[in-house]
Amino acid sequence: MENFDEDNLNKSESGNSEDITFEQLASQVYLIRQAAMKQVLYGLLWWGGSAVAMFFALQSTGDTFYYFGGALGSLFHWYRAIRMYLATKEVGASNLLPAEKALVGGAILAVLITSATIVPTYFKVSSPTVGTCWAEGETENMMAPVACWGENAIVKAVALVDAIDDCPFEATKYFDPSYSESKYTCLIEN
Repeated sequence: MENFDEDNLNKSESGNSEDITFEQLASQVYLIRQAAMKQVLYGLLWWGGSAVAMFFALQSTGDTFYYFGGALGSLFHWYRAIRMYLATKEVGASNLLPAEKALVGGAILAVLITSATIVPTYFKVSSPTVGTCWAEGETENMMAPVACWGENAIVKAVALVDAIDDCPFEATKYFDPSYSESKYTCLIEN
C-alpha cells in the first residue's frame, strides 16, 4: 500500500503490534480506509437527498416541511469517516490516495455549492425582505414567498419604501404594509 509508512509500524499503542506483520496491518488499514470512504459517500448521498428536498420545498407555496434530516445524517457519517481516517493515521498510514482525495474534495465542493445556494434562499423565504420572490398562494388573493428559481415565482421584492411614489421606476407592483410593517414593498416581474 503506497500511503503506509513502514517506519511507524511499531508506534501503535497496542502492545501486540509486533505480532502483526506489515502486510496484515496494511490490509487492515486498507479495509478501514475503504469503510471510511463508504461513510463519506453515504454522507454525500444523505446531503444530496436533503438538498434536493430543500430545492423543491423552497418552491412550495403551501405549508412546507424543510428537510434538514439528511444534512444532519450526513454529518454523522462524515464524523465516522474522520474517526476511521484518524485511526489509520495513528498506525502510520499517511496521506489519502488520489481516489480518496477526489471523493473527499467532491463532497466538500458539493457541500459548499449547495450551502451557498440553499441557505440564503431559505432565509429569504422564511423571513421575506428585499430579494425575496413571491408566487400565487394556495388561498385566494394571497402571495407566498418562494425561491426565485421556481417556475411559480411571479414577482421579486426590490425595495422597502415609506411611500408608493418612492418605489424605483422599474417596480410594477407593490405590497401594502402589513400590521407589523410600516413600509411598502416594491416589486418587479421575475
